[in-house]
Amino acid sequence: MKFANKFAVWPLLAGSMMVASSMLSPSYAASSMESEYIDKNCQDPKTAICGAIIVGNAGSFTLDWVSVKARDTQPNALSIHPNCPGTSKKFDRNVPGANYNKYVVPASCAYKVTVKILSGNKKDQNLYLTPGCKIVVKVKGDLNSNKITVEASAISDQTPVNANKVPVDPQGYKCGKQGKAGF
Repeated sequence: MKFANKFAVWPLLAGSMMVASSMLSPSYAASSMESEYIDKNCQDPKTAICGAIIVGNAGSFTLDWVSVKARDTQPNALSIHPNCPGTSKKFDRNVPGANYNKYVVPASCAYKVTVKILSGNKKDQNLYLTPGCKIVVKVKGDLNSNKITVEASAISDQTPVNANKVPVDPQGYKCGKQGKAGF
């Protein structure tokens, strides 16, 4: 999708974020949501420009805590949501196997997801969330050998995507996992 005006698509996405909230569950056999955070900037369906980060426990352990925090490094001031800096939420509630936490947060924004496995290690992953994108972060494995996987998809058919069907923001930044190369 080409963008004539980088803000033209945002009003379309605002309504789709709340309408599609039922689609904001993980794409694997998760049994229930443990905790949900909807940022104050994502509560009005007429003005919200947001995305969702789902952090799921797909392992044979319990997650001690889960944190989603806006990164200090963002791609540039023109592309990020004005309320991105400072966005942060940590749930200290345990997440048993096959359960998940949901975060609805401002987009476009770069985030760091950190999980602590009960009696185990910490894992983190840098992400870039675009408007109308759902990122599913799965922590897989067992207490001694575990890894994070990331899947990004559009929340609705109004979400702009590139030729590979990956959601993008008006600047062309892709939604999903950030590698060492950055944005």
